[in-house]
Amino acid sequence: MCTDYSYISLAGQPRGTTSEGYGSLVSEWMTPACEDGLVSVIVPTFNRRNFLIECVESVRAQTYRPIELIVVDDGSTDETQAALADWASGVDARDNLSVVNIRQNHSGAQVARNRGLVHSHGQFIQLLDSDDVLLSDKIQKDIELLRSSNADFAYSAVLQVDQELRSWGRKIGSPWNGSDNEVVDYLWQTMGPVYQRNMVVKAGPWLEDLTDAQDWEYSARVKLLGFRGVFRNEVGGLFRDHVVGKMRTKERYTMEVRSFENAYRSVLSTAEHYSRLSAVLRARLARRFISTALLHGRAGMMLERRSCLETALRLAQPASMSWWGALGLSFCPWPSLDRRLARLLMPPSSYDPT
Repeated sequence: MCTDYSYISLAGQPRGTTSEGYGSLVSEWMTPACEDGLVSVIVPTFNRRNFLIECVESVRAQTYRPIELIVVDDGSTDETQAALADWASGVDARDNLSVVNIRQNHSGAQVARNRGLVHSHGQFIQLLDSDDVLLSDKIQKDIELLRSSNADFAYSAVLQVDQELRSWGRKIGSPWNGSDNEVVDYLWQTMGPVYQRNMVVKAGPWLEDLTDAQDWEYSARVKLLGFRGVFRNEVGGLFRDHVVGKMRTKERYTMEVRSFENAYRSVLSTAEHYSRLSAVLRARLARRFISTALLHGRAGMMLERRSCLETALRLAQPASMSWWGALGLSFCPWPSLDRRLARLLMPPSSYDPT
């Protein structure tokens, strides 16, 4: 029987008010106070009973100790609670692993992460989605690198796999050299980093009004705020890319595109606030707004499309009048012009949430 297991029900409690500066809906945030050496692993989950047990078992298998595992159930309607309680009953004192089970109303993974962070006590923070798994030495090796480098976070590469954990042959993770050109690049996956707690406190909550591109916005914010990360070029986890629990309706598509736009606007606001909006970053963000304008156009959302293009115009520093001409013509709702814009202004990048 698990000797350190706690259950916290937050179901029915309202979400908080907007936290100034972050667009989040949390009413409280984590404090710097912590237990030295402890790693808090935060796992949000929703209706992923089968994957969740594999996920938490990978936390239990870690060579590093001590660990505090915080699972935040985002209002699951399957057998998640029963499965987690049954698994926790097999954890004993020899595992040196505490398990905290928090249940909330269905609000999204970003809200669940913030809940888990607020209830955490670790000096180090490891985020982990409930359908992914960590390799057994991931946390230990990342913390060794973190301590030796005196950085704010250390991150590993992750391997993209299918539902049965068969490799797709694609690794996610690249070194970060601190350039403005890398601010909008996807250099680490959510489970890649182990963060120093003080960094997470200062970086602020995950944006709770974003349904998509949450991890992209958070990583861009971390870079813009000047935190330093070091890369371990070894696979530390398996990122499951699958269709279980995913829906693609018109309503979902619209919500997704709006979230992309909001993420880009948040990063733009952060860059402007901290005087980090260089010419390079302006150009990269302009392309993001153009790509989102194209997506708005496909959904027939012409007002949103125009707003994104106006932001792109404000940001862009074109090299020729033809660039301005193409962008100006794009205000017409003609798909052929949208295709022309896409060819002219959207060169391939390492990752684009859209």
